[in-house]
Amino acid sequence: NLQTEEYDQINPRLPRVHVLSNGDWTLAVSDTGAGVSSCQGVDITRRSADLLRRPQGVFAVVEGAGVRFCLTRAPDYQEQAAKRAEFAPGYAAFYARKGVLEGGMSASVHPHVQCEQRTVMVKNHSSKKIKSTVVFYFEPSLTKAADAAAHPAYSGLFLESGYDEG
Repeated sequence: NLQTEEYDQINPRLPRVHVLSNGDWTLAVSDTGAGVSSCQGVDITRRSADLLRRPQGVFAVVEGAGVRFCLTRAPDYQEQAAKRAEFAPGYAAFYARKGVLEGGMSASVHPHVQCEQRTVMVKNHSSKKIKSTVVFYFEPSLTKAADAAAHPAYSGLFLESGYDEG
């Protein structure tokens, strides 16, 4: 029986985990938002064995109207924004609200392409126009889990990034 499950009581000591996969790409994510993405045995994002002190995953932070908050419970478990998580057969979603701003982020795995898709929404609950910013944070790994565990600093040394304005 496939159904949607919602959690508003999120405890990093007792995380619930949701796994999404298309056979090549796999996303394992907890209700805290921490998780790992891998493709054919290679970790795309860095994994962590310590969910409390060093959570890893793809995190989004919303800032505007004098407030700043993460859309997931992790990595800042002390933050006072209202949070909830939702797990469904094809996605995991995370929602947060602080002040007049509300945000959400859904994560899914494309059914045919080796990729993960993230969608972010920000909603203004005031009658005034607000400028907001969304910042994403994640640590790429791009190596097998055993290799990253054996040499954790080495796996982050040779990353290049670029931006195509076209």
